[in-house]
Amino acid sequence: GGGRGGGGEEARRGPDALPDPLRGPNGEVPPPAGAVAGDGEGGGGGGAEEEEEEEGGGEDDEEAEEDFYEIAWENLECARLCLSRHHAASPSPALTLRLACLHETLGDLLLETDQNPAAAAEFSAAASLHASLPSGATAASANHHAAHLCLRAADPAGARAALGRAIAALPTDTAENQ
Repeated sequence: GGGRGGGGEEARRGPDALPDPLRGPNGEVPPPAGAVAGDGEGGGGGGAEEEEEEEGGGEDDEEAEEDFYEIAWENLECARLCLSRHHAASPSPALTLRLACLHETLGDLLLETDQNPAAAAEFSAAASLHASLPSGATAASANHHAAHLCLRAADPAGARAALGRAIAALPTDTAENQ
């Protein structure tokens, strides 16, 4: 679910909600670590360095992207472990939803790195958590469908099973859909 931001979100989350680790104190999204403001200062002045960067920039870009995914994975995995422990100690719908969203994000990250079977496992975990919530059937179905899409090429039988779970999880009444 829904969008993030706005001042009313704090009131909607309730007293047991955790702060969003990806946002600053005012709800803004901070720049990525290591980002440099474009003020023109900061080591510019050597034309030879710039030419060298242009020639070998592809390898550096790939390494930076790998570093980004590795750091993202480590942070998300750490958050998952913390939330899982907190949820096990004192489960609440807010923590269940937060943990489900974290599994979805881990699944998305794994998809970005072409680790489809692992992504399917994260989407399945998110679906199980969503299914335990009173109004989580649609989200559970969507996550089972995401798992299906991850498994289509690597595990057709697993993909069919995930699609069956997606269909079975669809809400039969219209109360959730209103």
